[in-house]
Amino acid sequence: PLSEGSFIDVKKQEIVSRNFSCSPCGQRFFKECEPSLHQKPECLESISVKEVSEAVQRIVKRLGLFKR
Repeated sequence: PLSEGSFIDVKKQEIVSRNFSCSPCGQRFFKECEPSLHQKPECLESISVKEVSEAVQRIVKRLGLFKR
C-alpha cells in the first residue's frame, strides 16, 4: 500500500506497522528474518489483534458502512 501506483483506494486502507529496519520485505519475503517462538516473523507477531480490529473499525467508520 505504500508503493507508488497502489490500486487500493486510500479511504479503504489502514497501515498497521512497527516500522522494522527490514521493512518492506519486498521480494525476499521473510527470508532474512529470525522467526519468533511461534515460527512467524517478529514484524507480524508484534501487531496485536486489537490493533488490527481498531484499524478495521476506522475504515468502517470512514466509509460509513456501519451506523447505529
